[in-house]
Amino acid sequence: MKKFNFIFICLFFTAGVSQAATIRVPEDQATIQEAVNVSFSGDTIIVAAGTYSEKVTVTNRTGLVLQGAGAGLSVIDGGINPNLDDTTGAVITVNDDSSITINGFSLVGTQYYGVKCWWRTNVTVKNCKIGTRNGGVTPPAYTIRQGLKCYDNSTLVILNNEINAGDYGINYGPNCTANVMENSIYVNRTGIVFCGLDAGSVLNNAIAGTGVTYGVGIEIISSSPLVQNNVIYNFPSSGISTNGTSANAKIRNNVVSNIGYNGIMLLDRSRPEIANNIITNSRYGIRISYDLYNSENFSYGYNNLYNNSVSNYTSCTSTTGAISADPLFVNAAGHDYRLQPGSPCIDAGNPDAQYNDTDGSRNDMGAYGGCDVKTSTTSDVTPPGVPSTPVTTSVLYYQAAISWGASADNVAVQGYKVYLNDVFTYASSTNSCTLTALLPSTNYVASVRAYDASGNESDNSGDVSFRTHSLVEIDTTAPTTPSYLNMSIGSIGGYVDVILGWGNSTDDFGLAGYHLYWCSQAAGQASPSCDVLWSDDASYSTIATEQTTYTCYVTAYDEAGNESGATETKTVTTPADTTPPAPPSTVTFEILSDTEVKLDWSGATDNYSVEGYKVYRDAHAIAALDSYPRSYTDIGLTPAVTYMYTITSIDPAALESAQSQSVAVNTRPYYVPPPPPPDTTPPAPPQGLTIR
Repeated sequence: MKKFNFIFICLFFTAGVSQAATIRVPEDQATIQEAVNVSFSGDTIIVAAGTYSEKVTVTNRTGLVLQGAGAGLSVIDGGINPNLDDTTGAVITVNDDSSITINGFSLVGTQYYGVKCWWRTNVTVKNCKIGTRNGGVTPPAYTIRQGLKCYDNSTLVILNNEINAGDYGINYGPNCTANVMENSIYVNRTGIVFCGLDAGSVLNNAIAGTGVTYGVGIEIISSSPLVQNNVIYNFPSSGISTNGTSANAKIRNNVVSNIGYNGIMLLDRSRPEIANNIITNSRYGIRISYDLYNSENFSYGYNNLYNNSVSNYTSCTSTTGAISADPLFVNAAGHDYRLQPGSPCIDAGNPDAQYNDTDGSRNDMGAYGGCDVKTSTTSDVTPPGVPSTPVTTSVLYYQAAISWGASADNVAVQGYKVYLNDVFTYASSTNSCTLTALLPSTNYVASVRAYDASGNESDNSGDVSFRTHSLVEIDTTAPTTPSYLNMSIGSIGGYVDVILGWGNSTDDFGLAGYHLYWCSQAAGQASPSCDVLWSDDASYSTIATEQTTYTCYVTAYDEAGNESGATETKTVTTPADTTPPAPPSTVTFEILSDTEVKLDWSGATDNYSVEGYKVYRDAHAIAALDSYPRSYTDIGLTPAVTYMYTITSIDPAALESAQSQSVAVNTRPYYVPPPPPPDTTPPAPPQGLTIR
């Protein structure tokens, strides 16, 4: 039977001819995984706003795009994995030799990974929110242990996401290609870890520690990434840690603040470039492990190490361009590490032209200087322009298509929010949308707002009003007639059944179901009993009675009440019942008194049905009962006597089963209360005797 769900699905139009397909969820496929299963390489899967309770696995797809309505709008809930040490658990898994873009989702659930990328994959994750954290406890509780995991020989691009993870925000395995840009990362343990990478870049990220015992902002193990223009704060252990053969790593123009121990920690044989950084309010500024060979020859210039409580330089020294002065942040307590005018860090970085700021001037120390900084160091607070008033392009009884003029923005419009009767219903990345699953014969008012990547929203557009049609106004065509009807007598579950099957019908607006025009006439019945039955699919069965003639024909009908022509009429007659029922399989008893016994028994079976039961005591029938309840209380018995009970079952043809297994019941002896004990206590003497 046709059912409607209130889902708002966006229409997307592309120019030109392409072999790639667009699959919409839930309009074309009910779930994201079902859409992935039917997709091909190069397809785009557009996921409407809503929560999808599933885990998604992508295998052998190249160039696949998963497009959500935006973080917080399209939510993939991977559910609860009771074993958080189970490393197979991930909200999204991308298997070997796949390439995919994941854009505009929230990934939630209690799983080990948010996104897991196996070997030789190429994955881009952007504009997503991964994981959740409960900031009401210390340390915060996270539902996902690792935000994103990239296994060997893969490429993982991570752009403009919010990542919340208990262990690792991002974890790169050996020989991967890493590009981590413009993300906000919150973790109890390690923000980003690199292990065995020859290259990669970490640019313009904010990485915050929330743990209390151990935590590192960026951990570089035998890798050589470019780490630049990042803000790293509040980690218990180290802001940046290098280990192994990390000689070619470049740590430039970062702010490292409020670290429990080391602003930058160098271990083993690592010797990265460290330039133009600001390291403040930590225990140690730059610290080198004592077992690192030739550490006394290490010196660092063009960094500002200020207010680090134990020392600014440990097992190393400062050199040309090193300063130690208040950097004059705009609001360090609020983690706004931009420089105020007059900061000693302005134009104080390495004067080599390769480090120059984007305007060509000498490098400013800290996260907002250098050549790779974002072109704007202030937040976008300008909302997009107001969209033009929507217009309806088609209105049916359950849906309406609307479109509107595109908005302009100082950066870029990310999408549009569609409001139906002043309630936000869907976010669209294009300037058209089809609102489905509407109510028929109902008035609606739609309006649109534009929004950008910074969350700025325009004012409401003008309203467009429309009224959906009633179904009967537009649907005047009956469904097709079922192509055949089969009717037979068979056995289902041990019972004689009348079984019907017929050809499926079709309808231009969707089939509602089938009517069965049904008659039955038992032997000796003067006229048949008729009824109209209903089925939502092309089959029906019912338990039959003996020696009964059944006739039936079938029609199809739609939601508008249009009814198809009838199938041919079919007739079957059930045979006389010659098979007695089976006896009850178990009989139990309860002695209620010395003269009463209660019997209970299990239900019996018959090829037609069981109509009742007989109770026998000592081989004599003492009661005939209906089929329910299967219980009988025998009264007026003699105490201290053994009785034998059996039960038989009766069917509608009055056929009686064999006797059930007998049960022996010993009634209680007649109870005679014992005589009272003899009275051996003399009466009390009289009181108050007087003599006159």
